[in-house]
Amino acid sequence: MTSALLAHIEAELEGNPLQQHLRSYAGNLLHFYEENRIASTQRFQKALLKYRDIEKSPEYPHLTLFTGSGIHEYRICLDYDGSITDDDEEIGVIVPHPEIGGDYEPATEEEEYVWVDESYALHRRIVLTWLADIWQEIKGYDYGLVVKTLENNSVREFFFNDMAAEDDSEYFMFNDALTPVERHFSEDFSVVALFDRIK
Repeated sequence: MTSALLAHIEAELEGNPLQQHLRSYAGNLLHFYEENRIASTQRFQKALLKYRDIEKSPEYPHLTLFTGSGIHEYRICLDYDGSITDDDEEIGVIVPHPEIGGDYEPATEEEEYVWVDESYALHRRIVLTWLADIWQEIKGYDYGLVVKTLENNSVREFFFNDMAAEDDSEYFMFNDALTPVERHFSEDFSVVALFDRIK
């Protein structure tokens, strides 16, 4: 995964004044996430197994990987149409927050804002791509659940079922306990295609 995605990120950053720093940051993040892949995959699959037969009446819950403000640590909870349960402590952290900074020291406050915005956006795309790749690997689409991420700081949601965000997803308002959630796409996406779907 790492080399193909890093090459794609590098090409996408072409012409960006922060290209070198963002490329280095991306490489460090990908290395961190790949080092944690086995443990995260096991926890993600454990959550799918635990909740696949959850009571779906009267409201259909979305299995949610929740992250707080300004971080990229994901924990499992359920979202009943905006009412979030507590984190599942038995499963614990699906994805730990990497303590990885960039090698860039902005000279001005304006440059600092640009760096924070661009590095955060890149980090978000990388971790969601990585999680989506794991979701495909463990065939998350076979568990009959709507599975998404939820970011508390912006209330942004990304749905793994159709690899789409917010109301671009067909599952955004899905709350039908009587309709089984089936596989949306007939084939898996490459990591590059996943990255391009996540903006």
